[in-house]
Amino acid sequence: MDSLLHLERDFYQQGLDSGLPHGHLHGLIEGRELGRDHAWTLWDEIGYIQGTALLWKQILAVQGPPSSSSRAASTLDSLLALVDAFPTHNDSEAAQGDVDMTAQLSTLRTKYRTACAALGIRPRMAVSSTNGDTAQGQDSLKSMGMSV
Repeated sequence: MDSLLHLERDFYQQGLDSGLPHGHLHGLIEGRELGRDHAWTLWDEIGYIQGTALLWKQILAVQGPPSSSSRAASTLDSLLALVDAFPTHNDSEAAQGDVDMTAQLSTLRTKYRTACAALGIRPRMAVSSTNGDTAQGQDSLKSMGMSV
C-alpha cells in the first residue's frame, strides 16, 4: 500500500533522473550551434572591416600624401590595430572575465565609422551581392579618385 501512495513521486523522480542528463546534453549541443552561428556572423563583419581598411590604406598609399589623408591613414592604422587585438579564440577553461567582446566590437564599429567619415565614404556594415551595392562601391572608389 505504501508504494501506491508514493507512486506519483516515484514517477516524477524517475523522469527527473532520466531527463536531466538528456536536457543537459541537448543544451550543450544547441549552445555550441548558436555560438558557432553567432561567431560566423561576427567574424564576417570583422573580416569585412579589415578588408576594407586594408584596401583604403593601399588606395591612400597610391594617391600620395595630401594633408587630409594622414588623418585617414592614422585612423585606418588604429582600426587595423583594433581588428588585430580582437580575441580570436574562446578558451572555456580559462577565465574570460577580463575580455569584454561587446565593448571591443562597439569600439571597432565606432572606429570604422570614423574612418569612413575621414575618407568621405558612407559606411556599410555588411557585404551584399546585389548589383546596386557593387555600383555604390564603385562610386565610392571614384569619389576617392580611383578608376574602376
